[in-house]
Amino acid sequence: NWLASEERMYCQLILSFSMEDELFCEIKLPESLVEEFMPDMCIDVFGESLALFHYDMCTRNEVCTIWAMKEYKVVESWTKLFNIVLGGRLLVLGIRWNSELLLAIRDGKMALYDPKTQQLNHIGIHGSFCLHSYLPSLVLLDEENGVLGVEAHSSDADVLEGSSGAGS
Repeated sequence: NWLASEERMYCQLILSFSMEDELFCEIKLPESLVEEFMPDMCIDVFGESLALFHYDMCTRNEVCTIWAMKEYKVVESWTKLFNIVLGGRLLVLGIRWNSELLLAIRDGKMALYDPKTQQLNHIGIHGSFCLHSYLPSLVLLDEENGVLGVEAHSSDADVLEGSSGAGS
């Protein structure tokens, strides 16, 4: 999934690619976020839902609002989960499986924030941070070896078919 726009820097939709049918589709944003400045948003995974982080740096306290799409590709299922006051010194890196947020603090430390208890806990990691989410997939892309435009060699085909390579 990618944030996308037909115009320069104003986000209008999420572009999604389905590994199952190998098609792109468009997912609309929550109505209140259409036409927001794209660098003020990012997407992630929250449990099994698509999540959207919106940073409102124009407010006095600098707030990150987190949205989740409860039913994938159903625009009406966007739900605002919570707001986090960043106070100019925090950056949300991502969401853990248990709803805790990973935060980067301006002094180079990483912390976990529990939105239920509103507790911030330093986790002993210091430095520069980058976080990427992924969901493992075993879907092959329209070819027996999973690589488009590349023919499988006989040894690759043996492995793909589960043979030991010995004569049959």
